[in-house]
Amino acid sequence: MRRELSIVAAFGAALGVGVAWLAGCAPRARPAEPEQPLPPASELADAFNARIDGLDRLWARAVTSLTYLNADGQPAREQGDGHFMFVAPALVAHTIGGPDRTYIHFGSGEIGDGRRGGWLIDAVDKPVAYVVPEGASDAITVQGLRIDPARFLSLAGLRPIDAGLASIRRGSSPGTAWLDVPGRDGSVLSVEVRLGSAAPVRAEARDATGNLLLGSVLSDPARVAVRGGGRTPPVIPSKIEVTVPGDEGGVGSVRVSLSDPEINPRRPNARIFRLDVLNKTYGVEEVVDVSRPPVVDTQDQGLSEPGG
Repeated sequence: MRRELSIVAAFGAALGVGVAWLAGCAPRARPAEPEQPLPPASELADAFNARIDGLDRLWARAVTSLTYLNADGQPAREQGDGHFMFVAPALVAHTIGGPDRTYIHFGSGEIGDGRRGGWLIDAVDKPVAYVVPEGASDAITVQGLRIDPARFLSLAGLRPIDAGLASIRRGSSPGTAWLDVPGRDGSVLSVEVRLGSAAPVRAEARDATGNLLLGSVLSDPARVAVRGGGRTPPVIPSKIEVTVPGDEGGVGSVRVSLSDPEINPRRPNARIFRLDVLNKTYGVEEVVDVSRPPVVDTQDQGLSEPGG
């Protein structure tokens, strides 16, 4: 099944609104209210982090929908049920499927040979696992579906912001501000939060040149049930929409709706973050490292293999 993520959005027509004129005079405009000064970046980052304090693991049911252009260039949409799970700081597992089977499983953890990284298992037809080692600059892009496990938690508003590195600027709407955190590779993660509640509303990941890698819209805050008690329930976005820039300016989307989120020491099981275990579970016979150049079949071209 080929997925070509691109623009699948309806554009409404712009409505022209006439300006009322009375006796040849325009209505007197109200003076603009002065903008409130922004708080220190560290203060807002600390408030944001307080909302998810204690969120060292998460288990939740997830309904995920994908919007993209299929192999024929036609708009398509798929939806599946599954689970979203993570263990701090960077173990992620997200399943998408139906009542009886999982079609897509992406996550991050152990990928073999003592290495860590991210993976995407396409179990629709012949199960194949696509992996990218930790530290590789590219996300996993398979048949048009782009997944970036390393950044997903931050884009979902589930990872603390480094208050010591964050800078602040005005948000895209009144009452919000962006917190920008630079990465070691020159990339920048930006989270837009409300000034009053510090709730996240958007997030963006950009590369060192400023190009948008992934963006998200976050809404519907929900409290996380804490099994066993003993801590204040964290508050997380229960609706996450990740936009995926595509070729020629196209945009696809991955929408995730979380329900029944909980912190439970008994789940998720650590085996869900091991690729070797998952490969056996799904019957994966081929593992493709997408960070390496594709291997060219030279049998019919009269060429020898490298080293041959």
